[in-house]
Amino acid sequence: MSNKRQHDRVPFNEHVVLLLPDGSEIAGYARDAGFGGYLLEPDHPIGERVQVGMACRIAVDLFGQNTLLECRVMRITAAGVGLQLQRVNPAPEVNEGTNTP
Repeated sequence: MSNKRQHDRVPFNEHVVLLLPDGSEIAGYARDAGFGGYLLEPDHPIGERVQVGMACRIAVDLFGQNTLLECRVMRITAAGVGLQLQRVNPAPEVNEGTNTP
C-alpha cells in the first residue's frame, strides 16, 4: 500500500474542539498530527453531523497559545475524522542580529 500523504506525521495528544458550520462543537483529541492536518479522535460518536468535504475550524492549544485553524473534513473512519488544514498563517520572517524583520 502506498503512502499518499504529502507531509510526515508525528504522534500528538492534544485536547481540541472541532467547530462545525452550524455552531455545534465536537470535543476530542488530535492524534497523528502533521503540517497538513490532524486525525481527530472524538470523545463521543459524531453521528451524521460531520460530512466529508465540510469546512470547519479546530481550536487547539499550540505552544501555550489557543489557536483557531481552518480545516476541511477529508475522511471519516472508525479511527476518527481526518482533517486537512486549509490556512496556516506562518510567523513573520525574522532576521537575527538586526533590528528589522
